[in-house]
Amino acid sequence: MNVQQQLNRIGAKSSALGNVDQMRGVLPNEMKHKTGTCLLDLNDYCLLEIFSSGSLSVMDLVTLADTCVRFKQLIQCLFPKEFSISSSNFFSYTFEWKNSSKSVNEHDAELILKHFGSNLCQLSLREKKAAVKKISKYCGDVTLRRLDIYGMKSIQGVCLQLKSIFQERLLGLSLRYCNLKDFTSPQINCNSLIELEIGNSRGCEAILKNNFPSLERFKFLYHATWNINDDNTTAVSQFISRHKRIQILSLCGGSVYCSTELVDAIGNSCAELEELTLRNLRRPQTSFDVFNRLGVSRLRHVDVDIYSQNYNQIMALLLSSTSLQTVKLFNDELLPVPVTDILSRLYKVRAF
Repeated sequence: MNVQQQLNRIGAKSSALGNVDQMRGVLPNEMKHKTGTCLLDLNDYCLLEIFSSGSLSVMDLVTLADTCVRFKQLIQCLFPKEFSISSSNFFSYTFEWKNSSKSVNEHDAELILKHFGSNLCQLSLREKKAAVKKISKYCGDVTLRRLDIYGMKSIQGVCLQLKSIFQERLLGLSLRYCNLKDFTSPQINCNSLIELEIGNSRGCEAILKNNFPSLERFKFLYHATWNINDDNTTAVSQFISRHKRIQILSLCGGSVYCSTELVDAIGNSCAELEELTLRNLRRPQTSFDVFNRLGVSRLRHVDVDIYSQNYNQIMALLLSSTSLQTVKLFNDELLPVPVTDILSRLYKVRAF
């Protein structure tokens, strides 16, 4: 094994300063004592000492990595192992790592992705096609913990350009304030997706027709003030019915009714559900009984609105769980007596 291979092996296992300490015992004597008159004459040990001294910024390291292969290989030991990039506007990006962040221009963002794109873990996109092209070019094989898409008129182009990520390497997807009505290719093959968030996006029925076999967390937020006639109850209920591994479910906004259809979908399909939030949903015209026994025995935390038209559904949810720890009930009227009786019988449960 040559010296460069030893450096690469060590750099993959520890931080840059740790690398320097370990290499003191493995470098040959001729390298320890080699000197020169310019930067390239220095051995790798000395270069790592300089690069990790703290006098160089992250962008300084990126610029150095762009000069030659040797510098890039050394700086890979020093560069943040995980970072995120957000397309802030048409001219700038936000580069974030650990507890730090920096605004960078389009050229610097491309240099970061070109040399260290394999370390990208989170991505936030606004209406910026150039950003998608860069990610597709330099980061096609990364695993994204989260992809946030904000304010796009269509996500079809993003899905196509980042197809390799969507199919097997995307863990979390957030769609907010997107107009999806013109989305003509509803099939999003995303077998790795664990978390899906849809927030105030129109035309979301096409997205909800997809199946995500690994999905564990689903959040749907939609304020019907955009269009008072919007009703996503059936689309959301059918989506929940098909995804039986959901553990955290949050539904907020007036485009979904707290109906029999919805409660049955939750109670009969979400056997692994642990946290449930139902806030600001539309009220049904009248209350109704829940005849089917609901199978949410693992439910631990409940955060729901309760009123005269839905208290039967809420009671059924509370009674079906044997693991309740926290119950938060929001209401603008007195709780019906049956509900207070149930709460009084739930030992070791905190009620708010």
